[in-house]
Amino acid sequence: MTNFSDFSFLARAIADFCILIWSIIHIYSIDKFEALRWKVIKRKEVKSIMTILYLISIVLILTYDVISSKIKYSEGFIFDPTKQRVIDKPQEQWSPENKQLRRMAHLILMIFYAVENSAIFLLQNFWNYLVNDIVRAKFITTWQFRINYAFIAIALIIFPCIHFLFSIDDQKMDSFNVQELKAYQQKQAIEEVIPQLAAMSCNLFVLVYGLMAHLKFSSLIKHNNRNHIADRLKYYRYMNGLLILIIGLGASSMIIFNVDALTEKKYLNNNKFTIDLFAGIINISMVACWIVWLLIFYPRLLPNDGGYLKLSSPSAPLKSQGSKNVKHIQIKIDSTTIIMDTNQENYVGEGISGNPRGSIVSEVLLPPPLATNNKQIVSYARAAKGTRMRNLTNIPLHKRLMENPTLNTEELFQTFHGPDFPGCGIVLEKENLLNFYEKGKGTIYIRGRPKLERETETIDKYENF
Repeated sequence: MTNFSDFSFLARAIADFCILIWSIIHIYSIDKFEALRWKVIKRKEVKSIMTILYLISIVLILTYDVISSKIKYSEGFIFDPTKQRVIDKPQEQWSPENKQLRRMAHLILMIFYAVENSAIFLLQNFWNYLVNDIVRAKFITTWQFRINYAFIAIALIIFPCIHFLFSIDDQKMDSFNVQELKAYQQKQAIEEVIPQLAAMSCNLFVLVYGLMAHLKFSSLIKHNNRNHIADRLKYYRYMNGLLILIIGLGASSMIIFNVDALTEKKYLNNNKFTIDLFAGIINISMVACWIVWLLIFYPRLLPNDGGYLKLSSPSAPLKSQGSKNVKHIQIKIDSTTIIMDTNQENYVGEGISGNPRGSIVSEVLLPPPLATNNKQIVSYARAAKGTRMRNLTNIPLHKRLMENPTLNTEELFQTFHGPDFPGCGIVLEKENLLNFYEKGKGTIYIRGRPKLERETETIDKYENF
């Protein structure tokens, strides 16, 4: 990594800092740091551990990049007479203070690799926690669950030990001795390359886990046809696929660059263009990995009518988006929709089914942009034509709203005086109904009307005396 240019470390340090600030804001906006509360951490929940490892990883790599940037900019460049060009000052010519900083930065990098690989392995346990929460199914077996936790403990111990195992003492090195200088450069390459190859090999091994998770997500989606469940599973499958692609790109680039550093010619490490090219690929992969990683266990959320937050995906329209969908459907119905039922406008006010008078099934042929969309779009279209909504907390959309889409809740309340209950009853506290319609949730007290019937005696058989 020290072969990278000074600007590559500075650019990644700035990106790390921006990602850290965005992550803190995003996590706070989702659950107000609920996963970081001590009572949650004591329960050893997977999401809590993932959040802690995520934040620690960003802080570690940010510290490493800041130290590396300081060293690179303070040491500067020298002119190489053999190559007739300006190059970065070699490590053997650094000041003793910067050599000490380099060893400290390398130890921080090893701790970062330990935490990063631990979090990636723990992601498989998070999938199990997530799938159990969504569909009440197991994603991994118990022994896989325990192996992942065991790997975390091993990684947190092994990677820092690798630093001390391959560490070299460059304070006593004589830079004017050619043989000693070549031996030092070879040891220096091993000191940097071997730990990074070990870390990237772990990343590639995790890709196998990722592919297995992708297949399991596909199987769960196939066997769950409920829209809200399928949408969530598709979202996590998509994010898992992105993570596989990003980790694969970054790990393979790092392996190629480090293997070249062990060769005698070092074609990639001695070329300024290839050094900056690989540095750019690795830095972009790392930043993209942070974003995807956070959006996996803190997905994008949007408020619904009740003030709560739910997972948002392109194919799962929320209640608050109903009016926009109705407006879009209105335009399509006016231009391209064919109404199959001639009595579509005549709706009866009795029963729960809401079928049009003289017809059992209400058929509407939607245009292609809508026909291929979610089934909920069809329910919006039928609601816009006057069919009752079965959900009692939804305001039944009416032709009046179609004619005047700008109606507010209070104006619409003049037509709909109460929820569309299948039975009869007297609603108490009618002044709260407007607030009930406005928020889409609430409590309704219904009083029945008693009817007393006197017992009667009937004679159904006469006998002759």
